[in-house]
Amino acid sequence: MLRYQASLPHLPVPPLASTLAKYLETIRPHLTPAEYTRSESTVRAFGASAHAVELQRRLEERAAGTVNWLADWWNETAYMAYRDPVVVNVSYFYVHLADPAICDAPKRAATLLASQGHASLSGARQDVRMHRTILRRANFAC
Repeated sequence: MLRYQASLPHLPVPPLASTLAKYLETIRPHLTPAEYTRSESTVRAFGASAHAVELQRRLEERAAGTVNWLADWWNETAYMAYRDPVVVNVSYFYVHLADPAICDAPKRAATLLASQGHASLSGARQDVRMHRTILRRANFAC
């Protein structure tokens, strides 16, 4: 399984400006204009701070000493230390009822994404009907 691991390039550390821009892009659909403006101001202030520069330097220093600077944090903190029920919070196959009209995985995934995207973009908080399956908004709540 890992036979080509040594030939893979090291995981790069993204530039801080790129990370901050992606963060803002990610949160935009979930906030009101006022909340987004406040968040954007906070993120910009952080990005210009000496603290941000120091944290980025430490991250790059960590990356210089390992093949994958994120692997240990991901495995130990995000995966092993995560104590919420995995079935409900990670695997939608256990949460959403199968639709017999959709027989292949790509169509199923596309339908779920389209329904969730529509609900998120419209700001809907109610359940969303997808074909004969109801997607419960509570299943996507943080």
